Amino acid sequence: MEQSQITLSTYSTLREVSQLLQADPTTIKRWSKAGKFPRPIQIGRTVRYKTAEIQAFLEQHAQEIN
Repeated sequence: MEQSQITLSTYSTLREVSQLLQADPTTIKRWSKAGKFPRPIQIGRTVRYKTAEIQAFLEQHAQEIN
């Protein structure tokens, strides 16, 4: 049986997401709360965004522009 391996790149910090989108962290939090952006998950005391969900969000919105 194959085991899935979790890597650090599986999850992104708010700062990383903010830099990627070139948006203020407060804006990203507001979008998440309003349901316009993937919601973060809490791991212990840290908050992370699933990188795959962020990539899917970007792909979906890039298609809307085209």
